[in-house]
Amino acid sequence: MKKDQLCLSDQTEGEAQLNKRQPQLNLNTPSTQPQHNLNTPSTQPQHNLNTPSTQPQHSLNTTSTLPQHNLNTTSTLPQHNLNTCSTQPQHNINTPSAQHQPSLNTPSTQPQHSLNTPSTQPQHNLNTTSTLAQHNLNTPSTQPQHNLNTTSTLPQHNLNTTSRLPQHSLNTTSTLPQHNLNTPSTLPQHNLNTTSTQPQHNLNTPSAQPQHNLNTPSTQPQHSLSTTSTVPQHNLNTPSTQPQHNLNTTSTLPQHNLNTTSTLPQHNLNTCSTQPQHNINTPSAQHQPSLNTPSTQPQHSLNTPSTQPQHNLNTTSTLAQHNLNTPSTQPQHNLNTTSTLPQHNLNTTSTLPQHSLNTTSTLPQHNLNTPSTLPQHNLNTTSTVPQHNLNTTSTLPQHNLNTTSTLPQHNLNTPSAQPQQSLNTTSTLPQHNLNTPSTQPQHSLNTTSTLPQHNLNRTFNTTSTQPLTQHLTQAKHILNTTKTQPLLQP
Repeated sequence: MKKDQLCLSDQTEGEAQLNKRQPQLNLNTPSTQPQHNLNTPSTQPQHNLNTPSTQPQHSLNTTSTLPQHNLNTTSTLPQHNLNTCSTQPQHNINTPSAQHQPSLNTPSTQPQHSLNTPSTQPQHNLNTTSTLAQHNLNTPSTQPQHNLNTTSTLPQHNLNTTSRLPQHSLNTTSTLPQHNLNTPSTLPQHNLNTTSTQPQHNLNTPSAQPQHNLNTPSTQPQHSLSTTSTVPQHNLNTPSTQPQHNLNTTSTLPQHNLNTTSTLPQHNLNTCSTQPQHNINTPSAQHQPSLNTPSTQPQHSLNTPSTQPQHNLNTTSTLAQHNLNTPSTQPQHNLNTTSTLPQHNLNTTSTLPQHSLNTTSTLPQHNLNTPSTLPQHNLNTTSTVPQHNLNTTSTLPQHNLNTTSTLPQHNLNTPSAQPQQSLNTTSTLPQHNLNTPSTQPQHSLNTTSTLPQHNLNRTFNTTSTQPLTQHLTQAKHILNTTKTQPLLQP
């Protein structure tokens, strides 16, 4: 083996002759077997994943053709524009008005309908505690409980305990003759990188079966998850109708509660108006076309593929391909080709039996990490004893506090149907708008005068017969004059 490691330039003539007689397998020599080029396109018909479907598509992004109630649509009712200039005579913003000014911040003397005024009508309070007997989900059950987190009293087998059986170390070098896993097999090899000549099923090819588009809206009537059900609901968060011993229940003894609401009549700022209210959040009894409901009309989807034949840039051509990676059948002068002289390949594994340090021993192993075959008591395993689940929904009829009441609701946030005099609404009394331009003629300090002006920088082309002193006197008179008559021209 030492001679095999010498360079050719250092070999003697006898060693060179010896090496010529030894047949060498050159690992870098191209194979003369026909090669299946992994980069060669398949001649099987391909289903292009990027090819559009010819089925009609329902686009989720298509606008419904049903009449829509646009929440953002401007009302057709006459609007009072708070920013509209008043048609009343205005006082100039910079001129102090001699008229009495009503202050914008002064409270109106008109009777006000306050949106925040408590209603005198009986209120259905969605947050009021039901008078029905409640099942408190947080109340401890009186049934015997099996605590999943309780330590079992059964004898435990500790999986992490070191076994007392003799141990064979997986990392110990075996004394048996080893077969080196890195040694090339002398059996004929199947090239894992060679393309099979069997017809291939392309995992990326779409199925020829009709496909159900997961993104296509169903044409079946939809039950909206956001729609309030008219079926009685079993609310997981609703208290049970069984009598409960509530740890958080107020004592029946008379209490002096510092936080108790006074029994005097209260003016509730958050109480809604006494007028019947239309609840913005209440589902309308009228049929509402949902903006999010898929249309049953045929849709032209912007994302729908064309039914015209497509030229797929990703489709492999059926024309014969010149593969740059395919070995040429012409004789090649390869500068990198190994010599045909017998070679001693330094990278070839010896055919002698190898003792591999990484080879698994054939002796029976006791794996410390292997689960014991003894019956195990798993602390984390769910008991087969019937459990009383505190979080399980009761089968008794539930009163859902979060269910929309079928009683008429007074919506605190709904505008009153009565005419409202808003504190922020512009008064119908004539207002003197400090910010509104006056309709009176204004004398602007920055306005150019409409009177004829004498340009002091203007060149006089007219030859005057008057003396220069007279021109200067007239110019001085022009600068100091306040008359509205036209000034004399120089």
